[in-house]
Amino acid sequence: MELATGPRQPCRRLNRRLHQRLRIAELTASIKAHGLLQNLQVRENASGKFEVVAEMRRLKALKLLAQEKASHTVVCEMAN
Repeated sequence: MELATGPRQPCRRLNRRLHQRLRIAELTASIKAHGLLQNLQVRENASGKFEVVAEMRRLKALKLLAQEKASHTVVCEMAN
């Protein structure tokens, strides 16, 4: 198999993953500097536990920050 030697376009899926990681890193820095500006939206599931229903990016950023601190509180808003 031979490949052309011209410029190549990166895989879109890899590009999207990198972009998402950068956005999470930016959000993490923002939360660290300014605090959480919008609450997580959660709902209670059938087993009585709470699950995040929106803003998974915010949750990932908070998990990154939680690795740096021993204790933290996150205010959540109940979704319908």
